[in-house]
Amino acid sequence: MSLKHNVSVCMVARHLPPEYTGAGQQALTLARCLSDKINIFAVCEQGRQKPGKEIVDGVEIHRLKTYINRSEFGIGKIIYAINLFFFLIKNNNQYDIIHCIGSSFIVLPAFIAAKLFKKKVSVKLTLAGKDGDDPDALKRRNIGKIVYQALQRIDAIICVSQQLYDICRRHGIPEEKLYKIPNGVDTDLFKPMQKSEKLKLRKQLGLPKNDLIVCFTGKTGRRKRIDLAVKTVANALNTYPNLFLSIIGPKDIQDIDFIKYVKYIIESSGILGKIRFTGFLEFHEAGNFMRASDIFLLPSSSEGLPNALLEAMACGLCCVVADKPPMNFLIQNNHNGFVVNPENMDEFKHIIERFVNNSSDINNIGVTARRYIENTYAINQIADKYLQLYRKINF
Repeated sequence: MSLKHNVSVCMVARHLPPEYTGAGQQALTLARCLSDKINIFAVCEQGRQKPGKEIVDGVEIHRLKTYINRSEFGIGKIIYAINLFFFLIKNNNQYDIIHCIGSSFIVLPAFIAAKLFKKKVSVKLTLAGKDGDDPDALKRRNIGKIVYQALQRIDAIICVSQQLYDICRRHGIPEEKLYKIPNGVDTDLFKPMQKSEKLKLRKQLGLPKNDLIVCFTGKTGRRKRIDLAVKTVANALNTYPNLFLSIIGPKDIQDIDFIKYVKYIIESSGILGKIRFTGFLEFHEAGNFMRASDIFLLPSSSEGLPNALLEAMACGLCCVVADKPPMNFLIQNNHNGFVVNPENMDEFKHIIERFVNNSSDINNIGVTARRYIENTYAINQIADKYLQLYRKINF
C-alpha cells in the first residue's frame, strides 16, 4: 500500500496565506509539495478570511473562527485554541499525525487531542531568540512554560537551523526526537531571469528600468531592522545615485513608533523618490518584485531560517546579510553572497562599487548561490525528509 493511503497529516498553524507570515507560507509550500504523496490538510485562524473550508494552491485549509486580537493573552488565542481542540476531536479519524507550525499555544490542544486518540505530534521550531519559539524563549513566558513541558513529550521536534537544534539539546531533549530539516524553496518559481525578462518585469511593476534595485522582503518591524536597510541605501545613494530600494511586505502596525522613526529617516535623508513600499502582496506578486531586483538586503537582528533569503539566493540575486546566525551560515562571504556588519554602512557601499565595476564577478556569486539552493534547499528534497519523519514516528 502506498504512503498516500496509509498516513494522514493535519498541519496546524496560527496563520496561513493570504496572511503575511514566512512560517505560514513555508507551511503551505510544503503541504502543496506533499499533497500528491500523502493525505494532508491544514488548520489555522480565520485571519482576514471568513471561517470555513477552502482550497489554496491545491491544499485544503480549515479556517477556524476566532476573535482578531493580537495581544499576548488575547481572547482570540483562547477562542482559537478551544475551537482547534474541538476540531481535532471531531476530525480525529481524519489524521494520524498532528504537525504544529511553531511552538506557540497551539501545541497544547494538539498535544491533548493526540494523547486522547493515540495520535502522533510533531512540532516545527521556527525562530530562536527573544521573540522566538525555542525552549529558551518558552521558559521566559507564562503560557510558554506550559508549552515547554508539552514539548518535552512531543514525538518529534523539527529544527530549521543548527542553532535551534543546539538549544533543544541543551534543554535535554533526546536526540532521537530531534530532526534538522530546513525550510525549502520552490526552485521552479524562484529562479534567475534573463536581463530582457527582468526589464520587461520592471516595466510591468512600475520599477525604474536602469537603476540598481535593492530589495528587502518581510514585515517592516524592529527585528528585521528595516531602519538599517533604509539608512544603508541612503548612505550609498550619496555616491551611487542610480540606486533604488524596494521594501516588499506590510508595515508592522503594532509598532507605530518604529514606523514613524523609519518615515523620519526617509524624509530627513531626502530619498523618498528612491524607495517603493509595496505593502501587503500575495506570495507570487512579492516574488515578482524580488525577481526584478539585483541585490537582496537582510539586516535582521535574528531569524529562524529566512524564506526570503533562500528565495533570493534561488533567484541568483547578490545577497547581503547581517553577520548573525543563521544568515552567516547560509551565506559564505564572498562566495555565494556577502556577510556584513549592518551598522557599518561603508561595507555595503563597497559591495555596490564591486557590483558596478565588476558585474560578471557578482553574477558568478549569484550563480553559486542558486546552485547551493538547488543542492540543499529545493522543496522536493525537504518534502522527502518530512516523509521519512512521518514514516518513522507513525510506524
